[in-house]
Amino acid sequence: MLRTIELEEINHVADNWITDGANRVIVITGPDKADVPLPTKDAIFTLVEQVNNESIEPYVDEVSNVPLLEAEPKAGSIVSENEREKVGITEWDLSNGIKVILKPTDFQNDEITFTAFSPGGSSIYPDDQYRSASMSSYIVNQSGIADFNSVQLEKLLAGKQVQVSPYISELEEGMQGLSTIKDAETMFQLIYLYFTKPRRDEQTFSSLITRQKQVLQNIHTNPNYYFRDKVTEIKYKNHIRRGIPYSEDMDQVSLDQVMNIYEDRFADASDFTFVFVGNFTPESIRPMVITYLASLPGHRAEGDF
Repeated sequence: MLRTIELEEINHVADNWITDGANRVIVITGPDKADVPLPTKDAIFTLVEQVNNESIEPYVDEVSNVPLLEAEPKAGSIVSENEREKVGITEWDLSNGIKVILKPTDFQNDEITFTAFSPGGSSIYPDDQYRSASMSSYIVNQSGIADFNSVQLEKLLAGKQVQVSPYISELEEGMQGLSTIKDAETMFQLIYLYFTKPRRDEQTFSSLITRQKQVLQNIHTNPNYYFRDKVTEIKYKNHIRRGIPYSEDMDQVSLDQVMNIYEDRFADASDFTFVFVGNFTPESIRPMVITYLASLPGHRAEGDF
Protein backbone atom coordinates (compact mmCIF):
# COMPACT_ATOMS: atom_id res chain seq x y z
CA MET A 1 0.00 0.00 0.00
CA LEU A 2 2.85 2.39 0.73
CA ARG A 3 3.92 2.24 -2.93
CA THR A 4 0.52 3.59 -4.00
CA ILE A 5 0.75 6.79 -1.89
CA GLU A 6 1.84 9.86 -3.88
CA LEU A 7 3.44 13.04 -2.55
CA GLU A 8 0.56 15.19 -3.80
CA GLU A 9 -1.88 13.11 -1.79
CA ILE A 10 0.11 13.76 1.38
CA ASN A 11 0.27 17.49 0.66
CA HIS A 12 -3.46 17.64 0.01
CA VAL A 13 -4.23 15.95 3.33
CA ALA A 14 -1.97 18.38 5.21
CA ASP A 15 -3.73 21.34 3.57
CA ASN A 16 -7.03 20.11 4.96
CA TRP A 17 -5.60 19.73 8.44
CA ILE A 18 -4.41 23.33 8.78
CA THR A 19 -7.22 25.83 8.25
CA ASP A 20 -7.83 29.45 9.21
CA GLY A 21 -9.27 29.21 12.69
CA ALA A 22 -11.80 26.41 12.15
CA ASN A 23 -9.85 23.76 14.03
CA ARG A 24 -6.83 25.58 15.44
CA VAL A 25 -5.88 25.37 19.11
CA ILE A 26 -3.14 27.61 20.51
CA VAL A 27 -1.72 26.66 23.91
CA ILE A 28 0.53 29.05 25.83
CA THR A 29 2.46 27.89 28.89
CA GLY A 30 4.75 29.88 31.13
CA PRO A 31 5.85 30.52 34.73
CA ASP A 32 3.31 31.94 37.17
CA LYS A 33 5.33 35.07 37.96
CA ALA A 34 4.27 38.69 38.09
CA ASP A 35 7.36 39.84 36.20
CA VAL A 36 6.76 37.34 33.37
CA PRO A 37 3.42 38.34 31.83
CA LEU A 38 1.80 35.94 29.40
CA PRO A 39 0.75 37.32 25.99
CA THR A 40 -2.84 38.50 25.62
CA LYS A 41 -5.39 36.92 23.29
CA ASP A 42 -5.18 39.91 20.92
CA ALA A 43 -1.38 39.77 20.88
CA ILE A 44 -1.45 36.07 19.95
CA PHE A 45 -3.97 36.58 17.13
CA THR A 46 -1.94 39.54 15.85
CA LEU A 47 1.18 37.39 15.76
CA VAL A 48 -0.63 34.63 13.86
CA GLU A 49 -1.91 37.18 11.34
CA GLN A 50 1.59 38.61 10.86
CA VAL A 51 2.96 35.16 10.08
CA ASN A 52 0.11 34.44 7.65
CA ASN A 53 0.91 37.65 5.76
CA GLU A 54 4.66 37.08 5.59
CA SER A 55 6.33 36.04 2.38
CA ILE A 56 8.46 33.08 3.45
CA GLU A 57 11.00 31.73 1.00
CA PRO A 58 11.02 27.95 0.53
CA TYR A 59 13.66 26.13 2.53
CA VAL A 60 16.79 25.41 0.53
CA ASP A 61 18.39 22.12 1.46
CA GLU A 62 22.17 22.67 1.48
CA VAL A 63 23.49 19.20 0.81
CA SER A 64 27.16 19.18 -0.04
CA ASN A 65 28.40 16.78 -2.73
CA VAL A 66 32.03 17.00 -1.65
CA PRO A 67 33.55 13.97 0.11
CA LEU A 68 34.00 13.93 3.87
CA LEU A 69 37.78 13.87 3.46
CA GLU A 70 39.19 15.70 0.44
CA ALA A 71 42.43 13.73 0.28
CA GLU A 72 43.67 10.59 1.96
CA PRO A 73 46.29 11.46 4.60
CA LYS A 74 49.85 10.24 4.29
CA ALA A 75 49.86 6.88 6.03
CA GLY A 76 52.12 6.04 8.95
CA SER A 77 53.08 2.56 10.03
CA ILE A 78 52.85 -0.08 12.73
CA VAL A 79 56.25 -0.31 14.42
CA SER A 80 55.57 -3.20 16.80
CA GLU A 81 52.92 -5.90 17.34
CA ASN A 82 52.06 -8.01 20.35
CA GLU A 83 49.57 -10.89 20.58
CA ARG A 84 47.94 -11.72 23.92
CA GLU A 85 46.37 -15.00 22.90
CA LYS A 86 44.93 -15.90 26.31
CA VAL A 87 42.58 -12.92 26.24
CA GLY A 88 42.30 -12.58 22.46
CA ILE A 89 43.88 -9.13 22.26
CA THR A 90 46.23 -7.67 19.66
CA GLU A 91 48.37 -4.64 20.55
CA TRP A 92 49.97 -2.32 17.99
CA ASP A 93 52.37 0.57 18.54
CA LEU A 94 52.15 3.11 15.72
CA SER A 95 54.91 5.24 14.27
CA ASN A 96 53.42 8.43 15.79
CA GLY A 97 53.28 7.00 19.33
CA ILE A 98 49.63 5.89 19.40
CA LYS A 99 48.89 2.57 21.09
CA VAL A 100 46.09 0.49 19.55
CA ILE A 101 44.37 -2.40 21.34
CA LEU A 102 42.14 -4.71 19.27
CA LYS A 103 39.59 -7.14 20.72
CA PRO A 104 37.61 -8.99 18.02
CA THR A 105 34.25 -10.31 19.27
CA ASP A 106 31.13 -11.86 17.81
CA PHE A 107 28.60 -10.53 20.35
CA GLN A 108 27.14 -8.24 17.68
CA ASN A 109 27.20 -9.35 14.05
CA ASP A 110 27.64 -5.89 12.59
CA GLU A 111 29.12 -3.51 15.12
CA ILE A 112 32.53 -1.99 15.86
CA THR A 113 32.96 0.25 18.90
CA PHE A 114 35.96 2.22 20.04
CA THR A 115 37.20 4.45 22.81
CA ALA A 116 40.34 6.60 22.83
CA PHE A 117 41.90 8.33 25.79
CA SER A 118 44.89 10.43 26.79
CA PRO A 119 45.92 11.93 30.16
CA GLY A 120 45.36 15.65 30.66
CA GLY A 121 41.83 16.99 30.51
CA SER A 122 40.53 20.25 31.93
CA SER A 123 42.61 19.79 35.10
CA ILE A 124 45.75 21.19 33.49
CA TYR A 125 44.21 24.59 32.73
CA PRO A 126 44.02 27.46 35.25
CA ASP A 127 40.76 28.38 36.95
CA ASP A 128 40.22 31.42 34.73
CA GLN A 129 40.02 29.05 31.71
CA TYR A 130 38.08 26.26 33.40
CA ARG A 131 34.64 27.22 32.07
CA SER A 132 35.95 27.22 28.50
CA ALA A 133 37.82 23.95 29.06
CA SER A 134 34.75 22.22 30.51
CA MET A 135 32.59 23.30 27.54
CA SER A 136 35.24 22.81 24.85
CA SER A 137 34.47 19.35 23.50
CA TYR A 138 30.69 19.90 23.75
CA ILE A 139 30.89 23.05 21.63
CA VAL A 140 33.21 21.46 19.05
CA ASN A 141 30.99 18.38 18.92
CA GLN A 142 27.98 20.55 18.06
CA SER A 143 29.84 22.72 15.53
CA GLY A 144 30.71 20.11 12.93
CA ILE A 145 34.11 19.41 11.40
CA ALA A 146 36.19 20.80 8.55
CA ASP A 147 33.86 22.68 6.16
CA PHE A 148 30.69 20.93 7.35
CA ASN A 149 28.44 22.45 9.99
CA SER A 150 26.42 20.08 12.17
CA VAL A 151 23.41 20.06 9.80
CA GLN A 152 25.52 19.46 6.71
CA LEU A 153 27.49 16.74 8.48
CA GLU A 154 24.30 14.97 9.54
CA LYS A 155 23.01 15.00 5.97
CA LEU A 156 26.36 13.87 4.60
CA LEU A 157 26.23 10.87 6.94
CA ALA A 158 22.59 10.08 6.17
CA GLY A 159 22.17 6.36 5.57
CA LYS A 160 25.33 5.51 7.47
CA GLN A 161 25.38 4.02 10.95
CA VAL A 162 28.35 5.77 12.48
CA GLN A 163 29.02 7.96 15.52
CA VAL A 164 32.17 9.70 16.76
CA SER A 165 32.21 12.09 19.73
CA PRO A 166 35.24 13.80 21.25
CA TYR A 167 35.31 14.55 24.97
CA ILE A 168 37.42 16.44 27.49
CA SER A 169 36.85 15.32 31.07
CA GLU A 170 38.63 16.46 34.21
CA LEU A 171 41.62 14.15 33.91
CA GLU A 172 41.69 13.04 30.28
CA GLU A 173 40.57 13.76 26.76
CA GLY A 174 39.48 11.28 24.15
CA MET A 175 36.85 10.05 21.72
CA GLN A 176 34.14 7.42 21.64
CA GLY A 177 32.17 5.98 18.77
CA LEU A 178 30.79 3.06 16.84
CA SER A 179 29.96 1.96 13.32
CA THR A 180 28.79 -0.95 11.24
CA ILE A 181 31.38 -2.97 9.32
CA LYS A 182 30.67 -1.22 6.01
CA ASP A 183 30.86 2.25 7.62
CA ALA A 184 34.08 1.59 9.53
CA GLU A 185 36.20 3.71 7.17
CA THR A 186 33.83 6.65 7.66
CA MET A 187 34.30 6.25 11.42
CA PHE A 188 38.08 6.42 10.97
CA GLN A 189 37.75 9.49 8.75
CA LEU A 190 35.67 11.23 11.41
CA ILE A 191 38.31 10.39 14.03
CA TYR A 192 40.99 11.89 11.79
CA LEU A 193 38.98 15.07 11.19
CA TYR A 194 38.08 15.61 14.85
CA PHE A 195 41.81 15.52 15.56
CA THR A 196 42.96 17.69 12.68
CA LYS A 197 40.05 19.92 11.56
CA PRO A 198 37.69 20.93 14.38
CA ARG A 199 35.23 23.56 13.15
CA ARG A 200 35.01 27.06 14.59
CA ASP A 201 31.39 28.23 14.36
CA GLU A 202 30.44 31.57 15.93
CA GLN A 203 26.72 31.07 15.37
CA THR A 204 26.65 27.63 16.97
CA PHE A 205 28.71 28.90 19.90
CA SER A 206 26.33 31.80 20.60
CA SER A 207 23.29 29.53 20.32
CA LEU A 208 24.72 26.90 22.68
CA ILE A 209 25.73 29.44 25.32
CA THR A 210 22.26 31.05 25.21
CA ARG A 211 20.55 27.68 25.60
CA GLN A 212 22.92 26.62 28.37
CA LYS A 213 22.10 29.79 30.31
CA GLN A 214 18.40 28.98 30.08
CA VAL A 215 18.99 25.39 31.22
CA LEU A 216 21.02 26.55 34.22
CA GLN A 217 18.37 29.08 35.19
CA ASN A 218 15.78 26.31 35.33
CA ILE A 219 18.09 23.90 37.17
CA HIS A 220 18.65 26.33 40.03
CA THR A 221 14.91 26.68 40.57
CA ASN A 222 14.63 22.92 41.10
CA PRO A 223 14.76 22.10 44.85
CA ASN A 224 16.61 18.81 44.29
CA TYR A 225 19.38 20.42 42.25
CA TYR A 226 19.51 23.37 44.62
CA PHE A 227 20.04 21.04 47.60
CA ARG A 228 22.75 19.05 45.80
CA ASP A 229 24.52 22.24 44.80
CA LYS A 230 24.53 23.57 48.34
CA VAL A 231 25.94 20.29 49.69
CA THR A 232 28.70 20.41 47.06
CA GLU A 233 29.38 24.06 47.85
CA ILE A 234 29.96 23.20 51.51
CA LYS A 235 32.05 20.08 50.77
CA TYR A 236 34.38 21.81 48.32
CA LYS A 237 34.27 25.34 49.75
CA ASN A 238 32.54 26.73 46.67
CA HIS A 239 35.40 25.71 44.36
CA ILE A 240 34.88 26.67 40.71
CA ARG A 241 35.52 23.09 39.53
CA ARG A 242 32.76 21.58 41.64
CA GLY A 243 29.04 22.20 41.81
CA ILE A 244 26.51 23.35 39.24
CA PRO A 245 27.44 26.59 37.42
CA TYR A 246 25.08 29.53 37.28
CA SER A 247 23.85 31.08 34.05
CA GLU A 248 26.16 34.10 34.48
CA ASP A 249 29.14 31.73 34.65
CA MET A 250 28.62 31.03 30.94
CA ASP A 251 29.88 34.56 30.25
CA GLN A 252 33.33 33.24 31.17
CA VAL A 253 33.28 30.85 28.20
CA SER A 254 35.31 32.26 25.32
CA LEU A 255 35.23 30.77 21.83
CA ASP A 256 38.92 31.61 21.40
CA GLN A 257 39.75 29.70 24.58
CA VAL A 258 37.43 26.84 23.60
CA MET A 259 39.19 26.32 20.28
CA ASN A 260 42.69 26.82 21.70
CA ILE A 261 42.09 24.28 24.46
CA TYR A 262 40.51 21.71 22.15
CA GLU A 263 43.28 22.05 19.57
CA ASP A 264 45.90 21.81 22.32
CA ARG A 265 44.38 18.60 23.71
CA PHE A 266 44.10 16.93 20.29
CA ALA A 267 47.08 18.47 18.49
CA ASP A 268 49.35 15.61 19.48
CA ALA A 269 48.13 12.02 19.35
CA SER A 270 51.35 10.41 20.63
CA ASP A 271 49.99 9.73 24.13
CA PHE A 272 46.60 8.36 22.99
CA THR A 273 45.44 4.79 23.41
CA PHE A 274 42.72 3.48 21.07
CA VAL A 275 40.68 0.41 21.99
CA PHE A 276 38.58 -1.25 19.27
CA VAL A 277 36.06 -3.97 20.08
CA GLY A 278 33.70 -5.69 17.65
CA ASN A 279 33.16 -7.83 14.62
CA PHE A 280 36.44 -7.38 12.74
CA THR A 281 39.80 -9.04 12.32
CA PRO A 282 43.13 -7.28 12.89
CA GLU A 283 43.92 -7.66 9.19
CA SER A 284 40.62 -6.12 8.08
CA ILE A 285 41.14 -3.06 10.25
CA ARG A 286 44.89 -2.69 9.68
CA PRO A 287 44.70 -0.50 6.51
CA MET A 288 42.40 2.02 8.22
CA VAL A 289 44.55 2.17 11.35
CA ILE A 290 47.66 2.84 9.25
CA THR A 291 45.93 5.44 7.06
CA TYR A 292 43.86 7.42 9.56
CA LEU A 293 45.48 6.86 12.97
CA ALA A 294 49.17 6.43 12.23
CA SER A 295 48.98 9.61 10.10
CA LEU A 296 47.87 11.79 13.04
CA PRO A 297 50.46 14.28 14.35
CA GLY A 298 52.46 12.90 17.26
CA HIS A 299 55.46 14.71 18.65
CA ARG A 300 55.01 15.15 22.42
CA ALA A 301 57.71 13.73 24.67
CA GLU A 302 56.75 10.80 26.88
CA GLY A 303 55.18 11.94 30.15
CA ASP A 304 54.59 15.49 28.88
CA PHE A 305 50.88 16.36 29.02
